[in-house]
Amino acid sequence: MMAVLNAKQSGYSPSFGYPGGNVLSDGKHGWYSKQKIESTKFGTWNVKTMAQPGKLQNTIQEMKRLELQILGVSEMRWPGTGYVEEDDFGVYYSGTTDNKFQHGVAFIIRKDLVKCVRNFIPISERLILLQLSARPANINLIQVYAPTTDHSDDEMELLYEKVSNIYKTLPKEDVTIIMGDFNSKVIKHSNYLLYADDLKIFHKIDSEADCLHLHEDFTSVNNWLSKHQLSFHPDKCEVMSISRSKEPISYEYKIGNTTLSRVSVKKDLGVQFQDNLKFEKHMETIISSASRTLGLLIRHSQYFTDEDTITTLYTALVRSKLEYAAVIWDP
Repeated sequence: MMAVLNAKQSGYSPSFGYPGGNVLSDGKHGWYSKQKIESTKFGTWNVKTMAQPGKLQNTIQEMKRLELQILGVSEMRWPGTGYVEEDDFGVYYSGTTDNKFQHGVAFIIRKDLVKCVRNFIPISERLILLQLSARPANINLIQVYAPTTDHSDDEMELLYEKVSNIYKTLPKEDVTIIMGDFNSKVIKHSNYLLYADDLKIFHKIDSEADCLHLHEDFTSVNNWLSKHQLSFHPDKCEVMSISRSKEPISYEYKIGNTTLSRVSVKKDLGVQFQDNLKFEKHMETIISSASRTLGLLIRHSQYFTDEDTITTLYTALVRSKLEYAAVIWDP
């Protein structure tokens, strides 16, 4: 997102908590500064938990790698509400009120942008609002961590109602971004795995009815994307039937009028999966790649006299390929 964030002059710390409520800040954000940040990158991440040693530091390192200035966090699992600083970043968090390490949402924001924060409202352990001073319009960030599918529809609707009520109270001229982990029951029958922008929907197929359920879930996700002005790319969507049966149940899955192509081998996170649950293709590829790298290493290191150098190069360039996903080689 492109925006100009303003750190306006003020003689007091910005209001923390509900408007008109108690100030949670200790005044450290009230010093004077004016700056322009022409490009601001936002992100959101379900970290599963931040209540582990080193987890916050690792997250900050990942933000630096991706050049993110602001990160919305779900499943923070920090009880209470408040603000802390770590490295060159500030953390606004909202958790449970009973000191349980459950749920929790947060914003991790680069310190030079903390001066742009106008208001921090910790609404609940599932909802947090951060308001930023910016031009040409102020920015409101709402981070959501919705109940998972094992919760009731009433809990889900209650959260969405809260989000809707917050949105209605915000100035219409502001830019409002709602992000986070919605866990909505778009997928009702199938299981799914989500990593970054990669989604896998899967279902045990015993009959054509199961195929219809899988297709219904896929269509529901596609409709949800369309509602939010997003879309699947048909050329990047594929179908794989994983089975050892000689005649697995086949079904034609579609995006609109486009039939999705079927594949027998699919690479996922560096591992080639086959529809017969064997890994010959993966092992052939890895052996071939490692052999080529080893040959290159031998040709270019024949005049090396330091054994440690050769060992280090072999370990880093060749053995690392063989040891990746080593459970495939020796389960």
